[in-house]
Amino acid sequence: MAEQKFKGVIVSALTPFTEEGKVDELGLESLLEFFISKGVNGILALATAGQGPLMSIEERKLVAQVILNKCHNRIPVMVHVGALTTRETVILAEHACSMGADAVASLPPLYMRLDMASYEQHYRAISSAVSPIPVFVYNNPWAQGRALTPEELLSLNEKKIINGVIDSSRDLGSIYKLIGHEDQLTVIIADTKLSMPGVLYGCPALATAIGNVIPELFVEMFNAVQEKNIEKAVELHLKIFKISEHLRTPENGALYEGLAARGVPCGVPRLPVRRPSEKEKEIIHSVVKDYKLE
Repeated sequence: MAEQKFKGVIVSALTPFTEEGKVDELGLESLLEFFISKGVNGILALATAGQGPLMSIEERKLVAQVILNKCHNRIPVMVHVGALTTRETVILAEHACSMGADAVASLPPLYMRLDMASYEQHYRAISSAVSPIPVFVYNNPWAQGRALTPEELLSLNEKKIINGVIDSSRDLGSIYKLIGHEDQLTVIIADTKLSMPGVLYGCPALATAIGNVIPELFVEMFNAVQEKNIEKAVELHLKIFKISEHLRTPENGALYEGLAARGVPCGVPRLPVRRPSEKEKEIIHSVVKDYKLE
């Protein structure tokens, strides 16, 4: 399947902003070079870490264009196009497709309480707009209000509306049900706690926001699973988990500081995402130093 080009570690890339609140294009290009140098296998653009929902349509198009141009013929790129309305989502999906995206992903529409027929209508509109490139559901219940069930996702797949799922449901039982259909549906695990078990049990790829700061550890862990060196994979997973616990406060804002502690400048987040306090900065820098990251 075309979507199987997403195999390995996919970083949900931050979007650097300037102090004036504009997209920092040079900072974004530098960040992408950092990821590629560390061996990541793909980029998820404009998802939660990328703060896509906090941008205008034109800003999202700009970020997608910068990422797709920089990564062209190097690593695949999936662009998150989820927006409040189906119309906006389709506009973003068509743009991503025209710029050469390898796939698009979308959260279900936010805020409105919808039934399954509405979800089907929404994703069918995306699929029709970008065919033949793959369409993924970004299944992230804390952002969308509820998780789409395995049965609902499989129904969308059987109707040839979607090709895969980026799963942040944190429900290992549901993920296992989806993995059982890997010949039809590509499942990308997107939870730090479940990343190693998910790959071990058959997910071809993992998506990670924490991987902005420690991409090489995720790559090493993924490779250890592929080599069936489970002891090493578990050791690396525990290390990743311990580091990640200190990169969650403030949510997303800590990732910018973690990269700065590594000597990788990546601008600042966009409000309402806040920057770390001085105390929080001390903790983040200490963690980076303790784990001997550059």
